[in-house]
Amino acid sequence: MTLRIGAEEEFHLLDARSGLLVSRARAVLDRLPGHGFGPEFRQCVVESNSGVHETLDGLRAH
Repeated sequence: MTLRIGAEEEFHLLDARSGLLVSRARAVLDRLPGHGFGPEFRQCVVESNSGVHETLDGLRAH
């Protein structure tokens, strides 16, 4: 059996002064490379997805 691994991270967007969540996902995504980043259901979250890797070293290098 071959095991594969990937990672998903969610980045919550906060206002620098108030510390409150802000609905700015589209503005942030427009400034990031398209590959590996995407919107989440909530507009205050940007998601990062790795590719699928055969080893932890491959995931770490990603």
